[in-house]
Amino acid sequence: WYQHNCDEIQDIQNEMNTVTTTANALLKQHFPGKQISIIGTEVGNQTLEKWYINTTNRILVSDDIEITLDMIVGKYNGGKIPGIGAFTFFISSDYGISTISIILVLSIVYFVIKSSIEKEEEKRINYLKNEINSLCSYELISSSGTLKVNNGEYNFIESKDDNEITTLLKSDDLSKELEKG
Repeated sequence: WYQHNCDEIQDIQNEMNTVTTTANALLKQHFPGKQISIIGTEVGNQTLEKWYINTTNRILVSDDIEITLDMIVGKYNGGKIPGIGAFTFFISSDYGISTISIILVLSIVYFVIKSSIEKEEEKRINYLKNEINSLCSYELISSSGTLKVNNGEYNFIESKDDNEITTLLKSDDLSKELEKG
């Protein structure tokens, strides 16, 4: 039989009927002279309740039984998983469900915002590239040097001190550097 502590459903009984038919066919095939009959039954809440009501000696449990989280042990492939009781208890509680829901929502929000930020960064970079290309003459000054652009010719003067010029790039060299970056 298939025993559990839930309500009995037709799907389980259908599975039991299939198992019964297969088992009976195998028995007839391998043991043709024997009279063996298999019956498949689901034993759920309804059947347990009927059996309990029909007993003359009631089952009485008068002892208080305390179950701790350490007593709940998970098993996988024959091995025990320590701490699974506490984890299972937490996950099935309102706090566990709330925690998982919050983590899920935050993950979704993170990926949506990350995507939006990347799109905005790309828009800004393209905007700046277009604006810089549309200018005829300009200078960009930074702590590492000055970029002078005049009608498409690029000159970069790198400086370490305010008065010292260390590198002068011609327009062809700078174009290559800009294409790399």
